[in-house]
Amino acid sequence: MKKVIILGSTGSLGTQSIEVLKKYRKEFEIIGLSGNKNVDLLRKQAKELGVKNLATTPEEILSLASHPDADVVINVISGIAGFSPTQAALKSKKTLILGNKESIIIEGLPSPVIPLDSEHNAIFEILKCRPNKNPARLVIPASGGPLLNIPDLSKVTLEKALSHPKWSMGAKISIESATLINKGFEIVEAHYLFGVPLEKIEAKIHPECEIHGIVEFEDGETLAYFGKPDMKEHIENALLHVLGVPTKRDIREVDLKSLNLPSPPNHLPGIELVLKAHRQGKMREFLVKEEESLEKLFAEKINFPTFLEELF
Repeated sequence: MKKVIILGSTGSLGTQSIEVLKKYRKEFEIIGLSGNKNVDLLRKQAKELGVKNLATTPEEILSLASHPDADVVINVISGIAGFSPTQAALKSKKTLILGNKESIIIEGLPSPVIPLDSEHNAIFEILKCRPNKNPARLVIPASGGPLLNIPDLSKVTLEKALSHPKWSMGAKISIESATLINKGFEIVEAHYLFGVPLEKIEAKIHPECEIHGIVEFEDGETLAYFGKPDMKEHIENALLHVLGVPTKRDIREVDLKSLNLPSPPNHLPGIELVLKAHRQGKMREFLVKEEESLEKLFAEKINFPTFLEELF
C-alpha cells in the first residue's frame, strides 16, 4: 500500500483528490494533509480519514512534504507557496503528483514529476501511448473562459470573470483562466515538462472542452485526448500511473486541419504577459505581482479592469 500526503487538501483539487483516493483504499493510504485558511475543513478531513499528520504553517508543510513514511506527495497548493514544498518532496525522493504549476514555471524542475493539470496530464497520457516517438508539436486547448466573446473588458465585473462556463475551479485559477494567464503558464509548463521548444507549443480555443491535449509527433501522426471537463479523471490517471496500471481513455488520431481550433483572441492578454515575463527571466516577479493584485481584487480593493492594468 502506498502512503500519500496531500498538500493543499482543502482546496478544489485537494478535495477532489480525496474523493478519488477513496476509490482506491486498498492501494493508497492518506497519512498527511495540509491546508491554509480553511482549518475547520482540514480538521474535518483529518477526522474522517483518520489522519494525524496535519500542517498549516510553511514550516510544517515543508516537513510534511518530506515525511519519511510517505511514498507519494500530491502537491495541489495554489500559487508560489507550492514551490518550496515541491523542492522538499523531490529532494526527499518522493513520487510527486504535481498540480502546482508555479513550481515548474519559475525555473523548471530537477526531477521528473507526474503532471496533474488536465492539459499536461492528457499530453502525458498521449506520450505513454507512443513511448518510442518524439513530440514535434503540442496543442493546449483553451475553453476561452467567460470573457471569450467580450472584447471590451472595461466593464467586466469580478463575478463575471469568475463564472467559468465549463470548469468548476477555485477563484485564483478562475481569474487566470478568464484572462488566459493560465494558458501562458501552461505553455511554459509544457516546455519544461516535455522538452518541446516554446515555439512548437500553442494554445487553441476550444469552448466545448472535449479535447484536453494534442500531440503531433515527428512522423506526422497526431493524437488527441478526449474527455469530460472533470479533474477527477486526471487525478485518477496520475494515481493509476503510480500503480503502473494502464488507463483506458479516449485517445485517438486526429487531423489538426479538420478541427475547428482558432487562435486565442487579442483582447485577452494573459498568454503574451506570461511569455514576456518568461523571456525576460522575470517569471517569479510576475507571479508575485499577480498574486498581490489578485489579493486586492478578491478583497474588492480594485476592480477587474484595474487588476489587468496592474499586470502590464
